[in-house]
Amino acid sequence: MEIHIIRHTKTIKEKNRIYGRFDPPLADTFYQEAMQYKQILDQNYDKVFCSPLERCKRLAEFLGFRDVIYEPSLMEYSYGDWENKRWDEINPKELQHWMENYYHVAPPNGESFLGFHERVTNFINSLQKTPYDKVLLITHQGVIRSMIVLFENLPLEKFFEISIEHGKVYSYKI
Repeated sequence: MEIHIIRHTKTIKEKNRIYGRFDPPLADTFYQEAMQYKQILDQNYDKVFCSPLERCKRLAEFLGFRDVIYEPSLMEYSYGDWENKRWDEINPKELQHWMENYYHVAPPNGESFLGFHERVTNFINSLQKTPYDKVLLITHQGVIRSMIVLFENLPLEKFFEISIEHGKVYSYKI
């Protein structure tokens, strides 16, 4: 199976604010970035899967693919109750505990890093059981990093060292 993966277009983010599943507004460059994807993407995918978060949905709609499957497994990491808060608004002891143990500890009502990676891995494992030859995934930086770790058999510790660009297509054969 051939997998093409793209990241949503740029968003307007306030510095020091926690964004995972919270949807910040799209940047004014949306049209130009979306057109760039439209020009470089193949239009012949067996299936297109997309995160249901608005920043990905808007791109999928713009690209005009039919029968897009909005897949919750492609959503960004969940910071739970911390979403859209500033880092300095989080209880310092709670934040410190999470920062020291984020692999196994989740923010309140969020997910642990290992849980997040497992969610992405489970999606890829189930995708491999489908009859599709070529798929497009429209998703987020963290999800793409998780997939690269999986596809390239990297240690999970390399996750944060992987740079994910807007406007680039990440391609893998699995």
